[in-house]
Amino acid sequence: MGDSHLSPDDVRNSCENSLSRLGTDYIDLYLIHWPNHEIPITDTMGALQGLVDEGKVRALGVCNFGVQDLSDLLEVGHIEINQLPYSLLWRPIEYEIFPKCRQNNIGLMTYSPLMQGLLTGRYGNADEVPDGIARSRHFASTRPQAMHGQLGMEEELFEVIARFGEVCRRIGQPMAHVALGWVRAHEGVSSVLVGARNADEVALNLPAFDLALPDEIIKELDELTEGIKSNLGNSPDMWHGENRMR
Repeated sequence: MGDSHLSPDDVRNSCENSLSRLGTDYIDLYLIHWPNHEIPITDTMGALQGLVDEGKVRALGVCNFGVQDLSDLLEVGHIEINQLPYSLLWRPIEYEIFPKCRQNNIGLMTYSPLMQGLLTGRYGNADEVPDGIARSRHFASTRPQAMHGQLGMEEELFEVIARFGEVCRRIGQPMAHVALGWVRAHEGVSSVLVGARNADEVALNLPAFDLALPDEIIKELDELTEGIKSNLGNSPDMWHGENRMR
């Protein structure tokens, strides 16, 4: 549910339309995609809780909510999930948002756990990365689709990816499986969203969900990517220099 549909009437209409399109009488998990600071969260949560009370929604969640927005929401209700990007190459949420979620029993639903293919070894250097991907804050602001105005860290990024590949080869596991296993190993991660273009790609990643990485490997990977984490800082906005999450 987008941020332009968070008034009480829009919340109900959006849900009813979704139920009709899905051909079902309930939705397991209903998410607010982005907060809307023009509409009081009390009004939005009241409408959402009404849908839960009627049995049309079973659980509520949010996406891209920072600490302040989570705090405001928790004053008037509770959610089960906060959906955020999280991976070895994207760890800003570890500073504030992830601890806030754990403290309030809110599960983390991660997206981009493979950092759009960077953690699979698909790209050998920064110049091979398509423009649509090379617009995150890892890359230079001179990239055609960049919107952040920052220097990026392209050389360091691919040095880390190369060393990550060496670790994976040493333990005899594909890079994608290790990257997913690292995310899954964190307490508070409720689910991991993995993009796939076809059934073969789904099957390729399934073994990762049976992989339990040893503690020493998790620690090694933490240390390996600590420099990138520090460089990115605590802003959880992957694409913009000015943090859109509050």
